Amino acid sequence: MDTSAKNKILVLGRADVPKEWLVRSVIAASGPEETADTSLAAEDSSGRIEWQIDTRYYAARVEFWIDSTEQLPPEKVQFMERWLDTPDQYADTAADESTADAAVTIDSETSELQAQLGEVVDAVIFTFDPARADTFNDILPWA
Repeated sequence: MDTSAKNKILVLGRADVPKEWLVRSVIAASGPEETADTSLAAEDSSGRIEWQIDTRYYAARVEFWIDSTEQLPPEKVQFMERWLDTPDQYADTAADESTADAAVTIDSETSELQAQLGEVVDAVIFTFDPARADTFNDILPWA
């Protein structure tokens, strides 16, 4: 495995949740010897913050990948909440018609992305606004 593909942390959350602020707070709390370099993508809210950690014992370069989630449709949220309450109810691979419409479907591109995610990302941080419960719903498909 290519080790240069590691030391990456994916930070996800709604566009209006301050993900960059969280990353900068982590870096600032770590001490003066660490530095951060920001290079945010111009075309959307996705971005990257590089963090160089230099201590007496080790040096490491970490990249925070910042991306935004989208609000799930209400029927998908309701399905995921029911699934979390009784996951065994949906264990049968032959889904009946009542759950097929609301089930969160994964296209082949997303499925491939999820399969490769663990090969390049060491951690996932999900951010949400505690004052707005709907911002937490975006994590439900990851459950």
